[in-house]
Amino acid sequence: MSELISLNLDTLKDKNVSSVINKKTLMKEYGIGHDTLHKWMYEMDLKFYKMGNSKTSKVLFKRKDVDNWFERFTNK
Repeated sequence: MSELISLNLDTLKDKNVSSVINKKTLMKEYGIGHDTLHKWMYEMDLKFYKMGNSKTSKVLFKRKDVDNWFERFTNK
């Protein structure tokens, strides 16, 4: 994987953030688009929780899962 990723990590320093976030919040905080998030979810195994079975069901992420997922790539 030789693709460069620029993240807005400075926006994540606030400790008063929710432990569960939705797709829109995750994309805004990390400065990524929908296609990138979809790739992370379905091709790079970012753990997510879908609230229902339809295409329009809400998708949520645990911050702890996102942090652990990123650690996998930074510890290589």
